[in-house]
Amino acid sequence: MNMQAGGLNNYSQWVAELAALTGGGSYRFDKAMIDAAALPSAGVVAGSMRGFGGPQAFFAIECLVDEIADSLGVDAITLRRRNALQTGERTVTGAPLIQDMRLAEICEYASDLPLWRDRAAAKQARESPGRLYGVGFALANQAYGTGSDGVMAEVAINAEGRLTVRTNCIDMGNGSATSFALSTARHLGANAQTVEMGDVARFDALGLHADPTPPEAPWDDPHWTACYELSSSACMTAFHQVHAVEQAARILFEESLLPVACRIWGISPAAALPDTLWREGSLTAPGLPPLPLPAIARRVHGDNAIAAVMVHAYFQVTWVSAEFVVGDVARRRPLDGLSTRRAQEAGWTMHLRRHTTPPPPGADRYGRSVYAPSGALAAVEIDRRTGAVSVVEIWSFLDPGRIIQQHIVAGQSDGAVAMGIGYALLEELPLLGEGAGNGRWNLDRYNLARWADMPLDRMYLFQLSARRKPARALPRRSSAPSRQPSPMRWPMRPAIASASCPSPPTRS
Repeated sequence: MNMQAGGLNNYSQWVAELAALTGGGSYRFDKAMIDAAALPSAGVVAGSMRGFGGPQAFFAIECLVDEIADSLGVDAITLRRRNALQTGERTVTGAPLIQDMRLAEICEYASDLPLWRDRAAAKQARESPGRLYGVGFALANQAYGTGSDGVMAEVAINAEGRLTVRTNCIDMGNGSATSFALSTARHLGANAQTVEMGDVARFDALGLHADPTPPEAPWDDPHWTACYELSSSACMTAFHQVHAVEQAARILFEESLLPVACRIWGISPAAALPDTLWREGSLTAPGLPPLPLPAIARRVHGDNAIAAVMVHAYFQVTWVSAEFVVGDVARRRPLDGLSTRRAQEAGWTMHLRRHTTPPPPGADRYGRSVYAPSGALAAVEIDRRTGAVSVVEIWSFLDPGRIIQQHIVAGQSDGAVAMGIGYALLEELPLLGEGAGNGRWNLDRYNLARWADMPLDRMYLFQLSARRKPARALPRRSSAPSRQPSPMRWPMRPAIASASCPSPPTRS
């Protein structure tokens, strides 16, 4: 892959690298070699403009898969399903796929839809001398994160029970602030009322550094981490950054709120732990009076208990974990840095890690290891006279893992449809003298997708269930009963969900 790098470097080499790392798309290959280069070029279509490597690679490989299916006389979705990556297999870089990899399942759902199953009959009915009709399908297996990701977060509670989340992350319109605010409810029974973003200096209280990086990572040094901080990225929130927020909230609960609540109840924490639940903003346990969060917070501050927790986490194939001692109790946590602050004190206490479990051997060579499997099924009509293309129906298929906020998922899916339509049909920009570098281009000439370009009444999102299923190979089906999915409907519901505390970390 030779990619336009422009005249000035705009992350160009990293875009080319990600294009190569995802160049295998959604498929297993017994043998593969992928080369990608970012080459200096005239024009402004360069670097990370309108996609960061993955979309460029997926466009190429999906077109090739369609050509292969056509030349073999094989159904295009069937060909994809036969060759789709499965859990337990490896990517083209050798990274093990340990997450649920449900690409073949996406193919199965799409092939059951009447839009695909009946496409030949629809083509015959809809076409005319002036109109063409066709249906296409594509998979995408977009990697997220960088493959070596350090994240940090702080969760604090004041005497009135108000929660604050602080992070170095910046919300770029991808809903990070909303996700962080919701992520305290699982362990603390309430959303955060304040989210402070873009603050890096305060995390000096963790006592961590990432320099220098020696040939062998010194994970036995409790002050060292492989990656201290990253630039903000739209793909770093729901899995990486939310993990840090939830871990900080969990520690605040386990090491402070629960012991304080048990002192109010007059019982030991061990007796309360198994059946303790947050319900409607109060901590509850069988046979004991509910304790509203503000009442617990007042006692936390009165007892000078821990009122703020700051954490750092590092992900490379899996979360680095270590043992931390808080008070007299040692617990293993998926973190590599931890500090706490008591309610009536300004300073932080570092809890240096021990018995660290580093990333697995070879993880630094995998590049990427976590993915968001997806697919799209689209029907289009073409005006023979003008060549104009109209998208008449789109189904998006997505395995989102654990959803933090449903409306953000729906909004991002709508945006993805608009972006895909723009990529494929509208966004034409000459690269040389007549391109945008001449200073006479704006949105009057560079055509982005608008509402009129989208099939708003026939645009559906099918979200695969977040339930884990055993890995299984999907056989080629001929006369199996149809399992037509239904479009997503977004119920209005309170943002705060009841949460069992503590609960083990799960995939986001």
